Formats: sequence, structure tokens, C-alpha cells
Amino acid sequence: MEALKTLYRINGQISNSLVTHTLLNIYYYYMKARFYKLDESIPDECLSTLRDEKWMQIWLATGENWIEVINNVKPGQVCDDTYVIFYNETFNLWATRLLKEN
Repeated sequence: MEALKTLYRINGQISNSLVTHTLLNIYYYYMKARFYKLDESIPDECLSTLRDEKWMQIWLATGENWIEVINNVKPGQVCDDTYVIFYNETFNLWATRLLKEN
């Protein structure tokens, strides 16, 4: 997350693709942690550091970013070695719930 913040400080912007793929990686980590009943505090901390960033709120509000997400993630599933794990919470619901401003 610090890398994204540093990029924003240096460039004044972050590519939508980079934000998308970063969030997808956090989502996969979070859902695996939830499935295997592991500590979810690491993805929670990552998200809490992003929540207050203005560029993150802009990313959330921009519809075209969600099209990229839809093209890059299967709804509510994570492949883990020989398993496909299905979740009740899809990426878009998860990201909206956890990243919306309080």
C-alpha cells in the first residue's frame, strides 16, 4: 500500500490498472484467509490505509474501473492449487463494503 501512496505522491496519479490488480490481490488474500480461517488483519490493514486516500475514492466512483475488474476476476471464486473456492461475497461487493468512506 505504501508503494501506491508513494507513486501517487511522485506522479500525482496511479493507473487504474495498477489499482485494480492491487485490489484483486488483496481480495484473493482476504478470501483465502477467510476460507482457511486465518488471520484477516493483514488485508484489513491494507484496506484501512487505502480507504482515506482521495484517489481510491475516485477509483471506486469511476464505472469504467469496474469493467476492468469484471474482466479480471471470476465472481466470488478463487483458484487455490487444485481447488476452486466459491464465496458468497463477490469482489465488487467486498471492495464497496470495505473501501467506502465511513
